[in-house]
Amino acid sequence: MKLNLLTYNILYNRAFPQLPPILKQYQPDIVCLQEIDTKEENLKELEKLGYKLADYANCFFDFGKVWGVATYYNQEKFEFISSRPIPLINGVYEVFKIITRLFRNKGLRRTILKTDFQIKSINKNITIYNLHLSAVGLNNLRLKQLNMIDFDDFDQKGSIIITGDFNFPIERKKLEKIMNKYQLEEATNKLYYTLKFPSNPAKHSFGFIYRFFSRFIRKFWSDEAKLDYIFYRGLKNLSTKRVNVNYSDHFPIISQFEI
Repeated sequence: MKLNLLTYNILYNRAFPQLPPILKQYQPDIVCLQEIDTKEENLKELEKLGYKLADYANCFFDFGKVWGVATYYNQEKFEFISSRPIPLINGVYEVFKIITRLFRNKGLRRTILKTDFQIKSINKNITIYNLHLSAVGLNNLRLKQLNMIDFDDFDQKGSIIITGDFNFPIERKKLEKIMNKYQLEEATNKLYYTLKFPSNPAKHSFGFIYRFFSRFIRKFWSDEAKLDYIFYRGLKNLSTKRVNVNYSDHFPIISQFEI
């Protein structure tokens, strides 16, 4: 059986209206979105295209709205079993935002959304981890967040995919060390970048931190970065590609697996 998975940071929902043609062309069976507006009416929009919302988790408050991660699935191929959010530790920047906004974040945290499905045709389970790690902070913080997954509790017989926005552009060996320890392979290893900073972020209503970092990185490093990953176990990766559309600063990533 073949399985297509799409992961996409949709940049504060900006790319959400452009999802229909992408979904129609690539027909993913699992859709993992980050930075999605988690209002009920917005989450239901994708269900009009034939995708069922498995679950969502609120992650942070910005621009007067709550943003999070959401996982959708093809009901013809999968049966939803269970889902739970794994709240992550906050970094200094998240704590600062909570305080300066007079605690309007209401205890929101970056989140890993763990969802279990059963593949109907072969009666086998698969677990999807949809994550969005801290955007501002050191990699040590992101490694601590990633380690909040209970790797030792992995189902040895089931298939696993860990995907999303890792915000991990450098020091990949530390990330690879964790994944290799638990026999996870990378489907995105041939992608050299998954994000492209806008040439003039001042034209967009991004926050000050984003504008500062994008200008700094473009000047002293590159306008491209690899932040989005797909790791897997118990499957065979047939192909992975970056979909070159400019609806978000991130690109959609589509992977095909065989079970």
